[in-house]
Amino acid sequence: MSIEDEIRDRVGRGMLHAMQPSARGEAACRALLLTKELRTQIYTPGDDEWEKRKGHLFADLDVFITGEPIDPNYMFLLQPVKFGVWEIRSRHPRPGLRVLGLFATKDVFVAINLAVRKTLGGRTSPEWAAAVLGAKAAWQQIFPGNAPLISAEVNDVVSGAIDGQYFQPES
Repeated sequence: MSIEDEIRDRVGRGMLHAMQPSARGEAACRALLLTKELRTQIYTPGDDEWEKRKGHLFADLDVFITGEPIDPNYMFLLQPVKFGVWEIRSRHPRPGLRVLGLFATKDVFVAINLAVRKTLGGRTSPEWAAAVLGAKAAWQQIFPGNAPLISAEVNDVVSGAIDGQYFQPES
């Protein structure tokens, strides 16, 4: 089965949810698919502060969905590059949030988990490693036998990317 068929199957079974642009009438130019768990996490009502923060997160996710230009301050490939785990950064207001996921095909991002940036520590921390490994493991559960699209070249995975450094070279 192709990855496109797998995606349709997972959406039909409720394992994935296609996020739509927040603004009515806005067209989706790229696909952002949320896991059932992530969808529950970000759509479950919370206190006023969380609701306000979620509004900014949704606006940041709209950048991807509506085809706006992408830059390295918005999207970044995490280490190790060979896993193909990317983060979408929702930096303002604090606390900063990170949505981790992988690309099924070009312009199709499967968002797997959400983390508060300050809880992740430095880029080489065990918390970052756990978040990346968790995203990779979740991909394997959702799409057993199907590899994500992995490339350090941003234009291979997303259209409309501005030139820049989208990953930190491994040392």
